[in-house]
Amino acid sequence: MNTDMSDHGLQPERTLMSWFRTYLLLIIICFILLFVSVKIDLILFKLLGLTLILFTMFSLVFQLRRFKNFSSKNVVTTNESILKMAFSFFIGLTAFSYAGFLIIKIFTP
Repeated sequence: MNTDMSDHGLQPERTLMSWFRTYLLLIIICFILLFVSVKIDLILFKLLGLTLILFTMFSLVFQLRRFKNFSSKNVVTTNESILKMAFSFFIGLTAFSYAGFLIIKIFTP
């Protein structure tokens, strides 16, 4: 008799869909950042945009692979925590860089 008859419900699917929406939004933001970097010819935004889009693609593949065979034994591992912290770092770095650029642009004649 199989004792592992637990129903996981729709939580794994909802989590995967929310991550997918996050990645889709970040890819759009990266393309906007790259477009802005071409217009203002700033290498920092080009590097940040390319780094963030590559990191987003890597994270998306990692998440799809993780949720492919979801079971109750799948818990958040140390590697996933590191990946999410690095992901948050890159998003914050991009946001602060762009905010700094806008502040400098406003106060410089």
